[in-house]
Amino acid sequence: MFRCKNFLFLRIKGLIITALLLALSLVMVLPQITNASQVGKRLSGHDRFQTAKVISEQVYAGPVNDVILASGYNFPDALSASVLAKKLNAPILLVDAAPQSSQEAFDYLTQHLSKSGTVHIVGGMGIVGSDFDTELKQMGFQNIDRIAGINRYDTSAQIAQELAAAKNTPVVLASGENFSDALSIASVAGTKGWPILLVGKDNLPQGIKDYVSSDQPSQVYIVGGTGVIADDIKSQVQSLVPNTTISRLAGQDCFDTNALIIKTFVPNPTCIYLATGYNFADALAGSVLAAKTGDPIVLIDPNRMVLTKYTADYLSGIATSNPSVTSLGGTSVVPDAIVSDVSQLVSGPVSAGSHSNGLTEKADGDGDESSWIDMQ
Repeated sequence: MFRCKNFLFLRIKGLIITALLLALSLVMVLPQITNASQVGKRLSGHDRFQTAKVISEQVYAGPVNDVILASGYNFPDALSASVLAKKLNAPILLVDAAPQSSQEAFDYLTQHLSKSGTVHIVGGMGIVGSDFDTELKQMGFQNIDRIAGINRYDTSAQIAQELAAAKNTPVVLASGENFSDALSIASVAGTKGWPILLVGKDNLPQGIKDYVSSDQPSQVYIVGGTGVIADDIKSQVQSLVPNTTISRLAGQDCFDTNALIIKTFVPNPTCIYLATGYNFADALAGSVLAAKTGDPIVLIDPNRMVLTKYTADYLSGIATSNPSVTSLGGTSVVPDAIVSDVSQLVSGPVSAGSHSNGLTEKADGDGDESSWIDMQ
């Protein structure tokens, strides 16, 4: 009898441990949408693909007519897609190298896109392979629109063409070699319907020249300093549109540039979206959510655990708007300490550099040399 009771006790104990381990594993893999007052709302999954799905569920939880698929590892082709996503009321879902490892994106399609809807694939076969077309057709999706040029620059021009923006619509020129500056203005451009055109540091591709010449934009915004887009590019654009005002928005680094852009275009946000400045995936997917309300994405540095002076100044300056705070990605890319710091700054009254966490980094000098808006 004693042995039976002992065996039963061990059996129950084993079941309890198994249940606890299962619960723990579920907590580790389930997407997170938290609303704790200390950290604001957080939209995240166990990887970039699930995070993109979580964000997409947040912005388009019901049926959709269009979905954009972009590579989760190759940023250039996807950078210009945020504006198209806003126009189409479409989420941006990220895919892996093969359909078999892109289940999150296909799950969203199954749950939200009708078979008569359109899947827009951004990038050529070398970026998002033809096996995705095959898989989509086998699932019953026949309307597949692949937007691809001969390179990243041509792809951005192709996306601009699909926008079918009215003549004289302002355009944004961003580097095709890095992603931070384009993502800093993505939600703004999406809200306003401004095409984002990619250029090289010293190279103005023919497709971009053709688009600018045809559009004759009323305004051209160059995002990033001369280290990423040389003044020669600005001169070439000016020769194409001699009567157009060209403005350069640039800071000392990508975080200062981000702060300058959002301060210029979003002085009274309703929500602040936080994303790492070292990876494009979360900010790209989140740009659709931010563009829906015209709110900014604030890039943060999770490695230094500090806010630059310009970012802190912007956040302190919008305290009267009392915006909410939403983090894009997990705590490893947007740490709770930074979220708490941002929440304090936007809730006021706390001065930059003296708030409780002490996470503001002071810039050298008065800032005149490190951040500027050059308008000619």
